[in-house]
Amino acid sequence: MKNKSLLIIGVLLFVSLACAFVSNALQPNSNTSILSTPMANISTSAIAETNIPKFAPIPRPAGLLGGGGLIVYYDDKDSATIFTNPDGSGKPSISWDVYGFSLSWSSNGQTLIGPLGPSTSSIYRIRSDGTDYAQVTDATQVEDPNMQISQLTNYQISPDGKYIAYSYTSQTSAISKCAIISIDGSNRQLVSAVNCAYDWSPDSSRLVLSASEDPAHYSQLFIFDLKRDNLTPLTPKVQGQFDSGARWLPDGSAIFFWRKQVISTINSTIDNYLIDPYGNDMRKCGFTCQVWSPDASRLAYVDGGFQLYIANSNNSNSTEISHLDGMVWGIYWSPDGKYLAFNLKDRSTGDNDVYVISADGKEYWPIANNAKDDENVIGWRP
Repeated sequence: MKNKSLLIIGVLLFVSLACAFVSNALQPNSNTSILSTPMANISTSAIAETNIPKFAPIPRPAGLLGGGGLIVYYDDKDSATIFTNPDGSGKPSISWDVYGFSLSWSSNGQTLIGPLGPSTSSIYRIRSDGTDYAQVTDATQVEDPNMQISQLTNYQISPDGKYIAYSYTSQTSAISKCAIISIDGSNRQLVSAVNCAYDWSPDSSRLVLSASEDPAHYSQLFIFDLKRDNLTPLTPKVQGQFDSGARWLPDGSAIFFWRKQVISTINSTIDNYLIDPYGNDMRKCGFTCQVWSPDASRLAYVDGGFQLYIANSNNSNSTEISHLDGMVWGIYWSPDGKYLAFNLKDRSTGDNDVYVISADGKEYWPIANNAKDDENVIGWRP
């Protein structure tokens, strides 16, 4: 017992010292986020060997502290996406020359997608063991006769790892549209929505989209059914009403979104809502930046003081668990729902680091907290 107490005291001393180095500018996680025309597979023979992301997988020892799976964060100094065990041990990386928030991976953690280098005109895939690296598509192959394409953005791989949703932007205007392509690049389906953000349903059969032909004056939600190739309004088009930030609950039973209502040129309101996938049973919910636990029984959120809270899914029993000298943002639950990874921004230095905390707030530790080096958590994969 004495040794255990000394160990706990040692950990607390280490964490208190680590908090002095907490780093990076507060950025919203892009969140707080669809197949019929055949297309030939793209050859990768012309890709220079030096440009291929280098990946070194690590074993995942059993019994490690903190939730299972691997935490993924981006190291700004080394321009690398790092995979680490939940206790911070073992740090293989993909030396992918791209800001980490541009990467997306399947819910089973087996496949990642992203651009190559600083260019946003192409999408590549790679498996978590470093194999099957290939280009999926590029801007020249988006078959939209009404647009000259300049870039591809907002990549999202479906939870089952079979499809990629992405946006493509016009060379001559700020208009963007949405498309879906199979993971091998063999099929593509254009979605008849513009200026959209989207989120996959847990079963990979649908997308919820926030879209608008006139984004300065309104935005509304749509559901796109992959099999039926059908786009259906979920919320109405109302001038001065902006429905955004749509995300599926983990069990697929409802969709969370926020609504900004413009009352006058100097006054507006913002409320959070839940709505079922068929546009029924819409009701307000109280917290912002909500992230549901894997079983949808609890939610984590950040309050106005940038501290981390846990509440039941019905917004009851809200409890602050962080109590940290900094600003919490970018929250991700562990696969087992017992821990959360988050970014912590130091209020005085602006540095940003990555921490893990238990859902009851009784233990927390740094994953990456290098002084003058910005790290940003971008997910917790299985």
